[in-house]
Formats: sequence, C-alpha cells, structure tokens
Amino acid sequence: MAITHDTTTLTSLPPELMTHSILPQLDQVSLAQLAQTCIFMRSAVHDFLLTSKTLDMSDMSRWIEDRLVDSRDSTSSSDFKSLRADTKKAKKEFMFLTRNASVTHLRRLKLRGNTGLVSMVNLNTIKKVIMQNRNMKELCLVNMQLTNYLLDHEVAEV
Repeated sequence: MAITHDTTTLTSLPPELMTHSILPQLDQVSLAQLAQTCIFMRSAVHDFLLTSKTLDMSDMSRWIEDRLVDSRDSTSSSDFKSLRADTKKAKKEFMFLTRNASVTHLRRLKLRGNTGLVSMVNLNTIKKVIMQNRNMKELCLVNMQLTNYLLDHEVAEV
C-alpha cells in the first residue's frame, strides 16, 4: 500500500485567499520580496496592491530621517551616498506600493515628505494618487509644502 502525501503550497492556494487573507498580514518589504519569487506571487501581490485601502510610508521615512541625522554627524561621503540610495529605494517602494501611482481604492495615505535634504516622493506623484482616490478618508502628509499651483493644476505625467 503506497502512502501519498498531499502538499499544499502557497501557489496552490486560490488567489482570492492570498489577496484577502494572507497578503494583508505582510509588511511592505515582505510584499516586495514575495512579488519577486514567481509569476503567481507577483500577480497576487499586484492584485492586492490595486485593492489595498491603506498605504503608510512613515516607517520608511523615519528610517531615512534617522540615517540622515547619523550622516550629518559623520564626515564620510559614503554615508551621504548610502542615504541617496536609501531615498531612491523609498521612491521606488512608493511607486511599487501604489502600482506606479495607479491605485484607486486607498482610504488612508500617510507620508512623510521631506527628510531634510531630499524629498521622499515627487509631489506630482502624490497629487496623482490623491486625485485617483477621491474617497480617501484619511490623508496625512508630514513635512510637505503644498502650493495652490500644485493643488489647482492638472497632474503632470509621472
């Protein structure tokens, strides 16, 4: 008598289960890493991001700000290069998490904009995300200077 073992892997689960039950438990870094594992996971993460209702980038911003303070105390140019790379990474993360600013279901957005020397995310990109999510209930933009021109004019291509 042969014994068979049924193995269930994440890729054998229904996509709806992934999107509604498992992916909401992951942090942003884990989502990005999971999306890089295979086509099924990339598709599941992308679907999840398109329907995500919350985006909070404040932890990433705080981390960059802490590194900025540390680099100001240091005279090493490598610290500033590293900070620039971290900022580029944060901008890419924002674009990944907003599906290149195409999400339309956000109810909550939290960003810390200016980390002293660098801007985390382009203001036109933020405006585009806001304009596409008119039913947003909570918008928290910290350390950002918004002008009437930016708020009143059409969004430039990002």
